[in-house]
Amino acid sequence: MGQDNAVNALRNIIKKESFHNGYIFSGTRGVGKTTLGRLFAKSLNCTNYNSEKGDACGVCTVCRKFKIMHTLI
Repeated sequence: MGQDNAVNALRNIIKKESFHNGYIFSGTRGVGKTTLGRLFAKSLNCTNYNSEKGDACGVCTVCRKFKIMHTLI
């Protein structure tokens, strides 16, 4: 996906559990704002979040619903 700095920053937010009330994803069209926002939301809600890898599990109910939602859009 690219955007390594943004991805690492969001992973650190989740690991440290230092959440804010809102986040603004800005940039030109096609840089991955929507994708990054969806992945962040999925990771925040994942019931089996892997803090070592910094990724959502992909198999829990939440992750499966995000996958279904993504295919519907």
